[in-house]
Amino acid sequence: MLSKRNARVDEEILELATEEFGEEYIFDHKTSLMERVKRMDMTGITDNPKDPHDKKVHSIFTLVGEEILERIDG
Repeated sequence: MLSKRNARVDEEILELATEEFGEEYIFDHKTSLMERVKRMDMTGITDNPKDPHDKKVHSIFTLVGEEILERIDG
């Protein structure tokens, strides 16, 4: 999920989801709202290896993608 960093409401939602579904169903890697991701709606996905913001976004979503694949493979 995309949540606002250190936002109390988002933290509470995550806590409730953990209680409801169990820790094993909550991803270890979490994504927060980032201006770069919002900008990609207008510019498309950018991947400039020299841009620290692009590198950060791709790094975070790569970790999430890898976790998805790990969970599928079991």
